[in-house]
Amino acid sequence: MEQMSIPNRLNQAHVEDQISLEVLVQRLRQGDRQAAEALVDRFYRKIYLYLRELGLSCHLSEDLTQETFLRAWNSLDQLHNDGAVSAWLYRIASNAARQHWRREKVRNRLDPQKIELAEMTLSGGQEEFSDLKDQYEKLLEAIEDLNWRQRQAVVLHYLQECTITEAAAIANVREGTMKSRLSRALDILRAKVAGSI
Repeated sequence: MEQMSIPNRLNQAHVEDQISLEVLVQRLRQGDRQAAEALVDRFYRKIYLYLRELGLSCHLSEDLTQETFLRAWNSLDQLHNDGAVSAWLYRIASNAARQHWRREKVRNRLDPQKIELAEMTLSGGQEEFSDLKDQYEKLLEAIEDLNWRQRQAVVLHYLQECTITEAAAIANVREGTMKSRLSRALDILRAKVAGSI
C-alpha cells in the first residue's frame, strides 16, 4: 500500500473535520470504523474534562470516558436526532458518573489543579496568587458539597461553558429547570464562599 504524504494526510484530516456530525453518525450507524474513530477524536477530550470537573480522578475519568463511548456504540439506536450527538454523549457520561457514585458510595474531591492558575496574570505577586488559589480551593469544596443536579448544572454551564440550552439538553431538563438549578447552586456557593473568607 502506498504511503500518503504529510500534506495529503493533513488535507484528509481537514476534510474529515468538515464532515457534519449528522453524516458522521449516519456512517457510524452503517458500521464505519473510521467514523467511530472520528467521533471519539472529536469528543474524547471534552467528555474526559467534563468528568474531571465533576470531581472524578484522572484514572476514573479515563475509564468512564471509555465506558461512555462503549455505551454509546451499544445504544446508538437510542439516538433519535443525529445532530444532538454532543448532548447525548454528555448525558451518557453523566449517567456513568452518577452510577459510579451510587455504586461505590465514594465521596470524590474536585482537583484544585484542574485550572492552570499559573496562566493567570496577577499584579499583586505571590501573596495575591496564594490568596486567589485559597479562594479557588474553597470554591471547589463548595461545589463538591452541592447535590448532583446542582453540581452538574454548575460544571456544565460555568466550567464546560455550555449555554443554558445545551446544559438543559445534556441534563435532559427544560431550560427553566436548568436556570433554577443554577440559581439555587449560585446562592449556596455565594453563602459558603462568603462565609469562609
